[in-house]
Amino acid sequence: MCFQQIAIGLPNANSVIEFGKDDVRGRVEGAKTLKIEKKLDRERMIISLAGRIRSGGLDELKAQIADNTKTTILDLHEVTLVDVHVVRFLSSCEETGIRLARCPSYVREWILRERAEGKDQPS
Repeated sequence: MCFQQIAIGLPNANSVIEFGKDDVRGRVEGAKTLKIEKKLDRERMIISLAGRIRSGGLDELKAQIADNTKTTILDLHEVTLVDVHVVRFLSSCEETGIRLARCPSYVREWILRERAEGKDQPS
């Protein structure tokens, strides 16, 4: 598969965003907690995520998804940690037609559990 590279605000360049620092004792200072890489081909946009996704990173992720008119795929293969807000966001993404590719099994199970609990709640 051949991808055109894009950058935020600039068509046809690579887009890689890294932000957030580990603040946990014993971690390497300055280590990035989330990496977002965006690739386009003619029919779809693939957003690859790596590291920890916390609710604080959702605004940037939402902006990357919103800036698209093509089929969107979130590649979650390198995701290591998520919180409940991220799980709910991923669930809503999937419900709107965004594909979750290579989703870690614990994230998939959590999404399914959140959906089941949501259906059990009175409206």
